[in-house]
Amino acid sequence: MLAAQTINGNTDIPIYGSYLNGRLWFFATLIGNKYCFSGGLVADSPNGLAYVFNCLLKLKDIIDEQVK
Repeated sequence: MLAAQTINGNTDIPIYGSYLNGRLWFFATLIGNKYCFSGGLVADSPNGLAYVFNCLLKLKDIIDEQVK
């Protein structure tokens, strides 16, 4: 995320991302020089899976808006 921010040369636009660590999903945001990480989300139940799926959809929407 820091590399993307540096390459793009714009610290005003938030950088969003997600990653897996074992069975836990994490979502992150980089704004300026500050990171924000979600707690680990487990997708091993229908409710957990729906929550992670909705987070990914929202992340996609945010990225689509930034690309416009």
